[in-house]
Amino acid sequence: MSRGRSPKAIVLPDLPRRVGWINTSSWGRSDVDRSVPKEWTIECGKVRVAIHHFVGYPPEVWFATVRVDGAEIVNRRELSARDPEEAKREALGLTRAVLTSALADLQEAP
Repeated sequence: MSRGRSPKAIVLPDLPRRVGWINTSSWGRSDVDRSVPKEWTIECGKVRVAIHHFVGYPPEVWFATVRVDGAEIVNRRELSARDPEEAKREALGLTRAVLTSALADLQEAP
């Protein structure tokens, strides 16, 4: 960058003013209890974070999957939180950490 010139600004698309978790659960015909959500998703721009269960694991175990513009950057990472509200917070922290690390790597690139 030459002296006296500022770097080019990054223009972000319009983002929704209010972002919140949505129950995106789906059930099979054999699922009898449909009152307890199995998946929660939050989206902001092109970033989509989901906490969900996975076949073969106990129902209190939550996993996180993170996609950016459709590409998975975190795939079914088991979370330590067993409560869905805590799992949501943990998944957002994981997302921030992964994205921050990726941005730091880009800044160090030649």
